[in-house]
Parts: sequence; structure tokens; C-alpha cells
Amino acid sequence: MKDFPEVPDFRYDLSETYAMVDLGILRFRSGTSRTDFPQEEADSLQKALEISEALVADHPNVPNYVASQVIIRMKLGELLSFPQRAEEAEAHLRKGKALQSMLVERFPEVSSYKFGKAMVNAALAKVLRKKSLPEARALLEESVSILESILAGGGDARRAGPARGLLAFHLRSLSGVLREQGEDELAAQAKKRAEELRPDRPRRQGPEPGESDRK
Repeated sequence: MKDFPEVPDFRYDLSETYAMVDLGILRFRSGTSRTDFPQEEADSLQKALEISEALVADHPNVPNYVASQVIIRMKLGELLSFPQRAEEAEAHLRKGKALQSMLVERFPEVSSYKFGKAMVNAALAKVLRKKSLPEARALLEESVSILESILAGGGDARRAGPARGLLAFHLRSLSGVLREQGEDELAAQAKKRAEELRPDRPRRQGPEPGESDRK
């Protein structure tokens, strides 16, 4: 990037490299607890975001650059979901949602952007469950609607399985939110729909998605 600053793809590649933080490894890394903030990984993602923000500002019409920034903000949102940094996580996820919504509006035929919006919604809803159940519910209901439209539209059969799995996950999350709001009947309906979508999935034991984080 230093040798060829006029080539935007090199800036993009560098941002993508800084963003190569495996959240799965961080979740299960031996010795890591909810009080051990992964500062090194957060710093790397922040460098990725700084490059991405400048890149998107210079080239706002390149969808890959925008989509990349959404993923970076989602990763930061998860890393910053510690209680003392929840507001930062929410800010990143709200910005990510705005960017992803823009991609969906500009490219309504691209189903991967719709998937991305559903994922951002779920991440933001998880943060907001501790703060605003009505907004968390609205986000998850929007995601359910998006994923149902993908399935109803047919198209690429390769996306049908992932869409069903993601829809089942969102329905389980929605069921948990509805239950917290005292909507037991609606919660049971959402859970039943999730189980019907994944008949081969073992019955879930324990809390619904996101519930353990609230305890």
C-alpha cells in the first residue's frame, strides 16, 4: 500500500488482513473469560476500520468495500459487547446496519446482502436485549421477514439450506425476546416454526440464543 497508494485494492487488502480476527477461537481460547478483553484483536480491527472508512469515503460506489466494513463493524460489535463497552458495540452495529441496508436498497437482487442485513440485525438485537426489548423484537421480526422472502423467492438452491438454518436461529432468538415480553403464545409459535425448519436438529437444551449473556 505504501509503494502504490493510488491503488485502492491494496488498501482494501490491507484492511481485510487486519480484520482477520477469528472470533470463534477467541470465544473458546483456553484461559479467556468474559473479563479478559482481547485488546490486541480489537486494535487490529480498529486499524482495519480506519483504512476501510477512508476507502469507502473515497470510493462509496464499490460494494465490496462497503460490505467489508460491515463485517469489520460486526466483529468489533461482538468484541465490545462487554457490559462496560456495550454502547460502543451498539454504535458499530447501528452503523453496520445502515451500510448493509444501503447495499440491499442499491442491489435488491443480491441475496447475500439480504443475508448480511439479517445477520447485522441479529447482532444488534443481541446487544439491545439488555436495553430495549421492543427494538430487539422489531429487528428480529425484520430479519425473519427478509429470510422468508429469500426462501419464498426460490433462486439459487445452494442458499436454501443456509437460509432455513439462519431463519430457524432468528426464530429461536425472537422466541426468547417474546417470552421476556410476556408473549408466551407467540414465543411458542416462533419456537415451533424454528423446530419445523430444522427437523433433523436435536431439541435445544438450555437458554435461547443470547439468554446466557443476560445472566
